[in-house]
Order: sequence, then structure tokens, then C-alpha cells
Amino acid sequence: MNQVATIRSIETREPPTAPDWDVHIHAVRPRLVPASVARAGSNKQVLLAEDEPLVRNLMAGLLHSWGYSVFPACNGREAMEIAEKHKGTIDLLVSDVNMPEMEGPELAEKLKAKRPKLQVILLSGYSHTGFVIQHGWKFIPKPFQLQELRTAVEDSWELASGL
Repeated sequence: MNQVATIRSIETREPPTAPDWDVHIHAVRPRLVPASVARAGSNKQVLLAEDEPLVRNLMAGLLHSWGYSVFPACNGREAMEIAEKHKGTIDLLVSDVNMPEMEGPELAEKLKAKRPKLQVILLSGYSHTGFVIQHGWKFIPKPFQLQELRTAVEDSWELASGL
């Protein structure tokens, strides 16, 4: 059986001091779990549209580390081009609301017209609850905790499967 080690993460708002870091590193015990459990999202395709390179790269790395295939795009237009070229399924769109060339809501509407089963998560530092609720999309206000993103992504799979 294929197995991978998973290590529990320790989140803190303060950077750890050297002694704290040593305590945390030695307290962590890796445990082996089946690869299929550790990489549960590996068959899910996520289109990520974010115009800030640092945020886009961080989110793409996180989504990939959680087991998802990620197609990153720097704006809505590029995300549309990626979606049009990709013949397979795209399960989820994660998009910033305010982007140059095409904003997140417009991108979501165009993609949903062509891919009705597509789930949508929009991110913004501004309140956009009106159109999000109207369309039944998920909304995460920036800044957000990593667990908020992970929970929203996992909830999207439940919605898609009708659970």
C-alpha cells in the first residue's frame, strides 16, 4: 500500500523563537496514512484566477499540496483562455473579485454558462455578498485564514455531489 507521512501543523500569530521551534519540531510525530486519504482531492481540477502573483502562487501551492490539480491564471481573461483550451472537467473556480481585464463575477458567469456543474468561490477585500448570495456562490473575505479556504473548497465538493 502506498503511504505518505503527514505532519500536523502548528499555527501561531507570533514567529517562534529558536527554543520554541525546537520544542515544536521534536513534539511533532509523523503518522503514516494511505496515500489516497492524504491526497483525497487529487482527481479534482481547480481554476485559480488571482492578479496578485504572491497570493496566486501561495494559493496554488496550497491547493496543490491539498491534492488538487491547479490551473493558475493572472486575470479573468487568462482564466477563460485556460478553461477554453482545457477539454477535461474543471470542478471549481477560485477567483479574486477585482481583477484587470475581466472581474471574478463576470468570469464565473461565463464559465458557469459553459460548465453548469462548476462550483465557485470568490475572494475579495471588499464586501460582495449581494451578487454572491444571488448566484449561490461561496465568498471568502480577504484576508482569510488558510483553514477558511480549505473548508470552502471541501464544502464545494459536498455541494457538487449533492451531499
